[in-house]
Amino acid sequence: MSIRTVLALAVMLVCAAAAAAQPAPFAFGGPQADVGVAVDALADGTFAIGGTTFGGYDPDPSGADATVPGGGAQDGFAAVYGPAGAFRFAVPIGPLGPSAADAVFDVALGSDGSLVVVGQVGETVDLDPGPGVATVEAPGLAVHVFLAAYSASGEFRWGFALPGLDFSLGAYVDVDEDGTVYLAASASSPTDLDPGPGETIVDGFRSATLASYAASGDFRWGFALEGAQYRARGLSMAGERVALTGNLISGAVDVDPGPAERLLEDPDNRPSAWLTATYTTDGELASAFVVGGSNFGGVQSVALGEAGGVALVGSIDRAADFDPGPGTRTIEDTGGTNGTGVVASYEADGTLRFAYGLGSALPRGVSVEGDRLSWTGFFGEAFDADPGPATRIVTPEAGLDIVTVGLTPAGGFRWASPITGSGTGDNGLAVALASGRTYITGRFSDTVDADPGPATVELASGGRFDYDVLAVAYGDRGDLAALPTAAETTLRGLTLSVAPNPSASGAAVVRVEHARGPVRLSVYDALGRLVAAPQAGRALPPLAPGVYVIRAETAAGMASARFIVAR
Repeated sequence: MSIRTVLALAVMLVCAAAAAAQPAPFAFGGPQADVGVAVDALADGTFAIGGTTFGGYDPDPSGADATVPGGGAQDGFAAVYGPAGAFRFAVPIGPLGPSAADAVFDVALGSDGSLVVVGQVGETVDLDPGPGVATVEAPGLAVHVFLAAYSASGEFRWGFALPGLDFSLGAYVDVDEDGTVYLAASASSPTDLDPGPGETIVDGFRSATLASYAASGDFRWGFALEGAQYRARGLSMAGERVALTGNLISGAVDVDPGPAERLLEDPDNRPSAWLTATYTTDGELASAFVVGGSNFGGVQSVALGEAGGVALVGSIDRAADFDPGPGTRTIEDTGGTNGTGVVASYEADGTLRFAYGLGSALPRGVSVEGDRLSWTGFFGEAFDADPGPATRIVTPEAGLDIVTVGLTPAGGFRWASPITGSGTGDNGLAVALASGRTYITGRFSDTVDADPGPATVELASGGRFDYDVLAVAYGDRGDLAALPTAAETTLRGLTLSVAPNPSASGAAVVRVEHARGPVRLSVYDALGRLVAAPQAGRALPPLAPGVYVIRAETAAGMASARFIVAR
C-alpha cells in the first residue's frame, strides 16, 4: 500500500460523512509547454483531466513510473484518477507521431467511470492505448476533430474523426447518466456528423454545431445553427437538458433546429455577444438568450444546473448589458489591457440572477452543482471576488496567478482560493464540481503554493518558462480537500489532538486519550510522505512550514488530525 493510499484512508476515517478522500495537489509535464484544459469528476471522487503535452510526461502522482513518451512535438493526453488521486490510466494522443497538432480539448466521465475524449489529430493517430489499433487520419496538412470513448479501465471502445469541424475553435463534450454523449463544436465546411453508413451533413462558416451519440457511438441527432457566425465556446449537460454557449459575431442565428424558426440577434450589434441555448436530450429547443458583447475575449464556459439554470463566465473589453430581459445590468470594462472578467447566473428561462465584473481577473471555467457554483481563471492585479456588498480582495504574488472562487448560483460568496507563485503565465483553465468538492486544472511554471491557507504546498515545474499541468481539489470551504479539516478527532473512543494549532516549528504536542494498548504515531506531509514518527505527549520534531496529517494507530482503530506549522 502506497503512502498516498494510507493518507487517503486516514482522511476517510476523519471525514466519515464524506464519500471519498481526495487527492493532494500534483503536477506533471514534459520539458516544454504542457497544459491541462479540461477536467471532469464523479460523486465518488473519480476525476479526469485532459490537455496537451510536449516531450512526454508521467501522469502518476504516486512516484511510480507511468511515463508516456513524447513524439518530439505537441501531443494530447487524457488521464483518469481514483478518489484518492490513485492513477488509473492515461490515453496518449499522438506521442509517437510527427504532428505538432495533436491535442485533447475536453473530457467527460460516464457514471460508471468510463471516459469520452474530444480533440484534434494531425496526420495519423492511434486512439487505442492497448495492443489494438484504431487509427484516425487527417491527410496531408489537414487537422481533424476526433471523438473517442474508453471503458472505466482504459480499454478503447470506439472513436472516429469528424472532418469539417473547425479545430481552431475547440470542441466540447459531456455525458449523461445513461452514457449518451453530447458534442459541441463549430462547423467550418460540410461535415458528416454520422460516423456510420448514414449521412447527416451540416454546413456553415464557423457555425455552432451540436450532436448526440449513443453510448455505443451510434449517431442519434445533430445540427448546425443557421445564420450569422456563431462559434461554440462551451457545453454542459444536466438532468434532461443540454446547454450550448458561444460568441455571436453579427446578424441573426436560428437557434431552433426544427421546422420552426427562432431568430436571435444582439439588438445593440455588439461584437461577440454571448448567446446561450438549451435543448432537450432529443435536440429540441428549450430556451435561448443573448447577453454581453465584446471585441476581446467573449464567453469562455457554461455550466447547467439540474433545475435548468445557467452560469456563464468570460470577459469583455467594453461596457455590456448582461440582462437579457427588459431591464439592464451593465458591466463596465475596468480590467485594463486584458479586459474585464465576468461571471453571471440565470434562471432556466433566462431571467438574470446576478452578473458581476471581476476587474483584471479573467475566468476560464465554471461548474454548478446544487447550491454551489465554482469558477477558475487567472488574475494579475488585486480584485474583489465577492459579488455582494461585502469585499474579499484577492492579491497576486507575481505575474499572473491562478484563482478559484466558490459562490452560490444566486451570487452569494462562499470562498476564494488563490494559487500563487513566481511564474508569469499561471492559469486555471477548467473546473468541475462533484459532491461539494471543486477540481481544477490548468498550467503553471516555476513554483507555486497550492495551499490557499497559511501553510505551503509547493508544486514545481522545470523552470520559469517550462509550463506543467496541475491538478488541485478543494473541499467545500475552499481548503485542500485531501486534508482533514479538524485539529482533533475521536474514533471508537480514541481521541487524537494537536496543540497549539497552528504552531511554530517543533512547538506542537500530540496527545492521545482513551487508547487501549500501544499507540503508533505517524506524520505525513501534504503530498502523503512520511516525515516523522513522534511519541505521544512529547513535542513534535522540527518541521518545515506547511500542512500535515498525524495518524494514531491502535489495536482498536485509527484516528487522524490535521495541523499546520506556520511560517
